[in-house]
Amino acid sequence: DIAEYCQLPVILVTPDRLGTISATLSAIEIILNRGLRLDAVFLNTRPEDHTTAHQPDNITPLRYWCDRLFPEWSGQILRFTDGHTALCALNKPNKG
Repeated sequence: DIAEYCQLPVILVTPDRLGTISATLSAIEIILNRGLRLDAVFLNTRPEDHTTAHQPDNITPLRYWCDRLFPEWSGQILRFTDGHTALCALNKPNKG
């Protein structure tokens, strides 16, 4: 609702863990159906998620289904890896 009110571009941050594909596709559909501009989807791994032996591959099926379900969407799907979480990216000072 806030994004719709402000009419700002949206960046969706979603957990990179088992079960995220359906919820992420639903969120993308809602954002696009509201007429908002979705710039990117970030798969974010929390530090406690690194304790599992097997990390699911969510980026490949998300890209596959986004291409088929939302062919007009031109945003990106990205993954934070090796301890680079979305929160870390937001906290880095701008060196430019």
